[in-house]
Amino acid sequence: MRSFSAKQFFTAAVLLAAILASAVWLRFERLGEKPLHSDEAVQAYKVGELLAGKGYRYDPGDHHGPVMYYASELVCEGAGQGSFAEMTADVLRAPQAFAGVVLVFLPLLLWRRRKATAAGGAGMLTGGGSGGGGGSAAFAGVGLVPVLAAAAFAATSPVAVYYSRYFIQETIFVACFWFAVVLIWRAAGNVAENGDWGGGGVGDGGVVGGRVSRRTLVLVASAGVLFGLAVALKETWPLMIAAAGAGTVAAVLLPRLFPKKFAEEGSSVATGQTATAALSATARVRAILRAAVLPTLVFGAVAVGVAELFFSSFGTNWQGVVNSVMAFFSYAGRAAGQGHEKPFGYYLPLLFDAKPLAFDVLSLFGARTYALRNGFGPPSGLRELFPALGCILALGMLPVKNVWRSGERQVAVFALTVGAALLLLYSLIAYKTPWLVVGILPAMWLAAGLGVATFGRWLAQGSRSVARVAGLTVAGVALAAVFLAQWKSAEFLSKRFPADAERNPLAYVHTTDGIGDIAKRAAQMAEFAPAGEAVFARVYAAEYWPLPWYLREWEFLDGRKRVGFWVNAESDPSPALDAPIVITDASTEEAVSKRLRETYTGPDFLSLRIGTMLYVRYRKDLMDKIAAKK
Repeated sequence: MRSFSAKQFFTAAVLLAAILASAVWLRFERLGEKPLHSDEAVQAYKVGELLAGKGYRYDPGDHHGPVMYYASELVCEGAGQGSFAEMTADVLRAPQAFAGVVLVFLPLLLWRRRKATAAGGAGMLTGGGSGGGGGSAAFAGVGLVPVLAAAAFAATSPVAVYYSRYFIQETIFVACFWFAVVLIWRAAGNVAENGDWGGGGVGDGGVVGGRVSRRTLVLVASAGVLFGLAVALKETWPLMIAAAGAGTVAAVLLPRLFPKKFAEEGSSVATGQTATAALSATARVRAILRAAVLPTLVFGAVAVGVAELFFSSFGTNWQGVVNSVMAFFSYAGRAAGQGHEKPFGYYLPLLFDAKPLAFDVLSLFGARTYALRNGFGPPSGLRELFPALGCILALGMLPVKNVWRSGERQVAVFALTVGAALLLLYSLIAYKTPWLVVGILPAMWLAAGLGVATFGRWLAQGSRSVARVAGLTVAGVALAAVFLAQWKSAEFLSKRFPADAERNPLAYVHTTDGIGDIAKRAAQMAEFAPAGEAVFARVYAAEYWPLPWYLREWEFLDGRKRVGFWVNAESDPSPALDAPIVITDASTEEAVSKRLRETYTGPDFLSLRIGTMLYVRYRKDLMDKIAAKK
């Protein structure tokens, strides 16, 4: 096995530390400043119910799986926040931010140090193992350079950073699913590398004496745990499975169709000499099935057990298991749109928007005014175009000889196919939300990392050393500029204008920044409100989330419900309106205003989000006391 020099090891360690620091900073810094989205507030309320001891029952109609709620309950309790009123946005979003950081290290699971010889590089996908040779072409691992490049793309990905700072299931779901996929690949690689499918292989990784090894079973069991968590997180997992299946089929078929292209030079595939090649096709299929049965059973049993453990609320609600199956019918119905209908090409601008890049380039040459006049600015900050260009590089480099490590082509084919399949599936479904593209991103990062590294190897093959050094230098500087641009975009989207739907295409029906004023004013009024006040705030509106989050501190006081929410004024049993705060929407404003006495200010206008206006009134006597204190 080729060893690293101290300089190479130090360089890789420094780069990895910088990538980790970037991922942590972009995801955790100022995590609680962005106003809560209505979806976040609804899910926070469910966590609050868990903290209050009310338990959890899976509802397949309007909510996703239970894993995130239980995880957030543990995090909140660990942070000393034991109730809905005590919860804070940064603690609530911490599990998602952590999952976003963990996703950065997904490519590292594909890295393996290169064997001294390429013999046996064919492996599983081309028809068999080597009987102790260099391992499977598909699972021989990815080089360190593409791994680091993919991790850097992940760390600075503007879309991934933005949705890692949301209290929604997507980032944790994607992390669980993709890590499960990679662990399954590693388990299959152990079998391919150390066993010859006939049961007579040597080594301790895959098949030993005709039996699947403990290490392989640990890998598939771990993958089962992660996949079970993914199933109990979000109901879109069948789409991910379909895409992963398409990627696996492509990675299996292409090496068979083009064995010389997908084998490392000098490998057993190139010479046609493998231990398994002596077996007939039928015997080979039987051997593969034999080796796959036990790992498949272990994976399936663990995945089902973990998923249903959560759906059943840890054995206290077995109806949740039934509901987990019925959820498919519910979400199949929602696929038609239900208010979230988008055109086929909705996701493309989120991933491949070239306007920000054009704006930067034109500004560099002093054409900023031209860029603004022609619709290239102000920049939206999206830079997922760069990983997309890396994917194009990977696709273009696939047929090039002597620039791929054994197995890297298969990983590239798998990643490109999965990304394309997911994009197609999501685009075909009418129901679209922007955070779904997070599932596509890991495939893009892997393919882009391989494309960039392989292109660099191709540049390094130049016959003239001066041209080779110049080309690599230019490529390195360009790559550094790419990551800097992605960092800048991630900061723009996540921290500068995180809730501005006009400037930020990722801010989907987001709550406006003004929502925080409600909580500030409520805190001031609570200071002067009489202790025996029956109701602190009354809200009459069809759409009022995330107001319960911002009024959570006063929802229950002295054991009584102090904040009321009604769809219309007629639903409120109280004959008089005397609460310190009264909030209405367009449909209830006229009816409520007739019942109000001349003891309220306003109304003040609050844009809850684009297209949703609320009217806010405060009791004059309390406002006078606040003004007198100032």
